[in-house]
Amino acid sequence: MNYVILAVSFLALAVIVTTCSPDGSDLIRPPEVDEGVTWKEQGAYSGDCINRPEGTVCIKYDDDYIWLVQDSISGWESRDEDNRKIQVAIGFAGRYEHILDTNLVRLVQ
Repeated sequence: MNYVILAVSFLALAVIVTTCSPDGSDLIRPPEVDEGVTWKEQGAYSGDCINRPEGTVCIKYDDDYIWLVQDSISGWESRDEDNRKIQVAIGFAGRYEHILDTNLVRLVQ
């Protein structure tokens, strides 16, 4: 019984470590969005996400838009901006923002 409790406690600690910034600042407020980064039109990735290039990940948004990036995704956010729904995949190299139901994306680093 004690071993089970230790394993569960270790698992909970691992999740916290992988989802928080090193200094814990993201627990207080989300990172600032750089409004200077412009949106660009980019077609969705149409390749095979199962057999994608090594070192890449397919980010699939709620509208089925797929963005192939060289990063790892650690979480998700969403927000409304100018009556548009924006979904954000949070990676280690940046924030991969997509306006749902469009081909508009931007990488905020």
